[in-house]
Amino acid sequence: MKYSETLMWKEISETPRIFGEIQSANADVMKKLVADIKAGSATNFVAAARGTSDHALIYFKYLLEVNSQYTVGLSAPSVVTLYKGKINYSNSIVIGCSQSGKAADVLEVIRKGNEQGAITIAVTNDEESPMAKEAKYHLFCKAGEEKSVAATKTFSSQLFIMLWLAAELSGNKEDLLHVKTLKQEIEKVIPEIDVLTTKYADKFKDMKSGFVLSRGMTYAIALEATLKLQETCYIQMKGYAGSDFYHGPMAMVNESTPVIIYCAKNNGDAEMQKLVREDQIKCIDKMISLNAPVLLVTNDHVLTGKAKCNDALINFGVPEEVCMFAFALFAQMLACKISCGIGNNPDAPRALNKVTITKYFLVKDIKMRFELKENRAGGEIKDFLTTVDVVKNEKELTFEFFCKNSQFYSACDEYNGPIFDGDVCEAFICSEEDYWYYEIEVAPNGCVFLNKIHNLGVGGYEAFPIETNFIKSEVEILSDTDYRVKFSVPLDKIGYDPKKGIKYNAYRIETEGGFTDKNLLALNPTLCDTFHVFESFVELK
Repeated sequence: MKYSETLMWKEISETPRIFGEIQSANADVMKKLVADIKAGSATNFVAAARGTSDHALIYFKYLLEVNSQYTVGLSAPSVVTLYKGKINYSNSIVIGCSQSGKAADVLEVIRKGNEQGAITIAVTNDEESPMAKEAKYHLFCKAGEEKSVAATKTFSSQLFIMLWLAAELSGNKEDLLHVKTLKQEIEKVIPEIDVLTTKYADKFKDMKSGFVLSRGMTYAIALEATLKLQETCYIQMKGYAGSDFYHGPMAMVNESTPVIIYCAKNNGDAEMQKLVREDQIKCIDKMISLNAPVLLVTNDHVLTGKAKCNDALINFGVPEEVCMFAFALFAQMLACKISCGIGNNPDAPRALNKVTITKYFLVKDIKMRFELKENRAGGEIKDFLTTVDVVKNEKELTFEFFCKNSQFYSACDEYNGPIFDGDVCEAFICSEEDYWYYEIEVAPNGCVFLNKIHNLGVGGYEAFPIETNFIKSEVEILSDTDYRVKFSVPLDKIGYDPKKGIKYNAYRIETEGGFTDKNLLALNPTLCDTFHVFESFVELK
């Protein structure tokens, strides 16, 4: 497979164009966002992401902390999603990054920030994504659809947004100028990077394992370059900050473990440049002394020319934070060429998907309102704001509803039997043969009932009541008008087949004291006089 024919290569080649379009697409949002942050008292960012997007936020951390009063702490999303931590984001600025905007655990961090009154920011490549809609501010990567599994142009666009946001907040005029001219600057250096990566892809294509090192502003490239080689070439690479590498991992280095070192020219004063160079030279010399095949990627000619070191000198006379963009292109091109050189397809790595939803499929703030045909009153229907979380893990499927403006009309009779016309949260779940599914209902007063349904088409059905002892449910009355309902069903009890997956629908029913007065809100609503419309079910991804 020729690398030039891959989607990955074509998407890498789009990078300059993207740099020329991001600012115009985000100018108004960026202005409002920066003004909002500066007007507030929060000086700490909570940064949430996974994979490549996490590397972009590590770059942001260095940028912002070096040049401004702000600090950046990297979030552990499972603190929110798994452990239900009591963390307080109210005095922070929450920023989440995901090329798809569908990273559900990152979305939960943003949601937590919103609930606690924090400024929230989403950086995504999809304006209609859940993260883009959830956050108070959305910074749009505007990279166009990325079809190759390996993130390339979206990573570069994330870096661009991070450089721009950090420069605006810190008032770094030099970086603000580079934001405006980066398209032209990167266009000039791409041919040089192309030549260098062709040379070294051939020389290093047979490596089976190795290390990638960098430090400071460009530390994130050690992680990202590692990821690109891992996912497209299946090479057992590991990225480190050069300073951490000395604390143990260096013991693994020998003549069969190549070490790729990214060293940007420091743009500080003479004394700082001297200190940084001495540290970089120390690292290079040490790897050479261990007989490792060394590939040095740098824009500092002072570091080059050492015997037994493979120099990839990029003539890019910019500050180290801007050199990061050339390093990103080098890492992407090198991985693409090695992948093709060893017979892989970098567009479709084994066992990987383009979008990874770490936590769960989420439906947020369902506001769809309509009257069923039974509602003969003809009055105005209230805004019953409802949030539905749908969570699937290895053992069970869980629905959690947050319901506002409830009438709390009884859903059971005096013998605690269901009477089917009270307020209730309901889910239909299908994981067996078509037209058989389960109906679970939990009312705000704790009444639970379960049916197995045989759908007969066009809304007709047969219901077979089942014992509910395996349904876990909980109800919390939040106020005079609001409540929360959560219920879980074990997957083995509903005949879950991973090959067939799960289809479902989620409803909330609000009655106003009578059988014929019903208001219905649904995940995937229909305008039928019955809820049992199998064709309207949603597939849980």
